[in-house]
Amino acid sequence: MCETSLLSDRRCWMSALATAPSAALSDSWQALPAQPDFTWISPPQFETVMLRARADGSGMLFNLGEMTVTRCSISLRTGTVGIACIGGRDKRHAAIAAVFDAMMLCPEETPWRERAREAVLS
Repeated sequence: MCETSLLSDRRCWMSALATAPSAALSDSWQALPAQPDFTWISPPQFETVMLRARADGSGMLFNLGEMTVTRCSISLRTGTVGIACIGGRDKRHAAIAAVFDAMMLCPEETPWRERAREAVLS
């Protein structure tokens, strides 16, 4: 139950972080009473991914085209790892999203989880 629930919840917040306006995410980050210390596992970098589609939604797969994304991963001092992959070229957006992801994965007894939920999901 816990893993399925966490996986479903994580999909929701990762989607919210990736599609949130960069300015709104930055404002949420600045509004935190304290920001966690983290280290880069992989700093923000630009990459391209191939988008695939199906003709009529059910036909054979074909390559639709490429899209630029910004990806990164971080580790909090607690060892919790956060990742982010956002559409476009915005290193700050990806970095903040990765930190919020890690904060949301922290154990419930830590203050980071609740602070991230309030900042991101409110």
